[in-house]
Amino acid sequence: MPPSCTTLLALCGVPVRAKIALAITLLHALHAAGRQVLLLDNGDVPVPLAELPPITRVRLTGGCVCCTLAGRLIPQLAHTSSDTALLISSARAEPAMLAHLLGTLQHPQRRIASVALLDPATCTRHPHLADQYQLYADLLLLPPYAPEPVLAWLGLGTVTSDRC
Repeated sequence: MPPSCTTLLALCGVPVRAKIALAITLLHALHAAGRQVLLLDNGDVPVPLAELPPITRVRLTGGCVCCTLAGRLIPQLAHTSSDTALLISSARAEPAMLAHLLGTLQHPQRRIASVALLDPATCTRHPHLADQYQLYADLLLLPPYAPEPVLAWLGLGTVTSDRC
């Protein structure tokens, strides 16, 4: 990956604890691989600082990143010196709105993907929301939310991408 390329990975979905656990796993793997990482934390529960590797963390509070906080996210990403940004979105984030926001951030020097964690309760209680996650997510994870497909997309697994 060229040094000027930034990777943005957005984690979305309703399972709050699973998103945090996946984020911590990904952050440690990215740090171990020597990546400069920016955590953009808009999750419903903040990622515990004690469980984080030495990275830059920005807590985005006061609303959902896909609408009310988009104005704070865009400059954070534009001015980062990190090569990888991990965005944890709130469970309130609408999949279509998040996909639109991520689409506006597209740039030749930026790789962007969204990962949706889909649990059985969301499928049963909110089938329309589950359908939206399946429609808009680049990667869809089901329980037990194994990190391998995400690590592969990040170039840390057995499959790598030559795209910027």
